[in-house]
Amino acid sequence: MFRINNFSLAPVLRADGEQAEESALLFDGQAVGKVDGLVIEKQFKTISGFLLFNTHDCPYEETLSISYLSPAFRILDNRRLYGFYSTGTLREVRVCGENKVRFSFFADDLWELTVFAYPRFTASQWGLAGYVIPYFLIGSLIDGRWFKQRYLKLKMLGNWNKPYIDR
Repeated sequence: MFRINNFSLAPVLRADGEQAEESALLFDGQAVGKVDGLVIEKQFKTISGFLLFNTHDCPYEETLSISYLSPAFRILDNRRLYGFYSTGTLREVRVCGENKVRFSFFADDLWELTVFAYPRFTASQWGLAGYVIPYFLIGSLIDGRWFKQRYLKLKMLGNWNKPYIDR
């Protein structure tokens, strides 16, 4: 995994003329789709796609949106970090091997994001999001309600104040 600077965002306006929560995604100036967020903070090329860290440009309740895209720019997975009435700033971003990134977003936190080359099944309810479930335990229960296919695993390594992780 390594940093790149090929992506940029263009604003998308709603019918009422206000800026939407998503932006048009450009790769080397060519429109390739839409992503959540208004500002690209960091962008990476992985072995099997692209990883974008976007924020929403809201100083009082900042949201970090992490998008994982295929080489054809299709969104494969999304994760969001935010805290109610909490601001965040993406900082101390470090690549740790070919599929892991560590970063801070809130005051004293440390996060580790693992990018899988192929999706893993994870539990999507009961606060179990992020735990990798072996395929043989899932059986025929895969219907999108209990388990999801995830390319991204987000893990908090340390903080006393736990923000909300969007599942």
